[in-house]
Amino acid sequence: MRWFWVTGLAGACTAVTIDEFETCSIELTPVAETVIPGEVVSWVGGPLTEVRDTRVTVGGVDAVVLDVVRSECDGCDACLETAGCTPCGSCDGAELEVAQRVACFGDPFAGTEGECGTCVETLTFEIPVTLLPGPAAVWMVNRHGIARPLEVVISGASGSTGHTGDTGGSSAGGSGATTDSGGSGT
Repeated sequence: MRWFWVTGLAGACTAVTIDEFETCSIELTPVAETVIPGEVVSWVGGPLTEVRDTRVTVGGVDAVVLDVVRSECDGCDACLETAGCTPCGSCDGAELEVAQRVACFGDPFAGTEGECGTCVETLTFEIPVTLLPGPAAVWMVNRHGIARPLEVVISGASGSTGHTGDTGGSSAGGSGATTDSGGSGT
């Protein structure tokens, strides 16, 4: 967890704090290490927010963020707010009564998860079609912070068509032979 201060100079070299904000280290888990240009992928992690303030780049190219889903997170959000916790980092709920703390955050000795254990956050985005085969770093940022870059391998196949060659003959008198390994000549 990092804190940043935006300061300005006012008057005769007096430092004035204009704004203070916290950034999270966002955790994401890729579903696969190899991806295909045009493929839609969903990664689990958090803390996530919503589509409008989430940016993903793959290999330096902006990806289209399709969806951010926070499933069964309302109870956890309420617990974090009641306990005075931020979306970043861990929260032990020390300010809460024991029963409420266990209901919210679980009890590791009893093996319970609580409300926050049921929250699942999923980010869905499309791998840019312009990427060339090879390794690429995936970056994600939202209003809470930034995720460490995750490495994926861009496959040479395009996810848009699934075909690598001609799919058949033409009515213009062509031979009808295909270059697709699954086809047959006529």
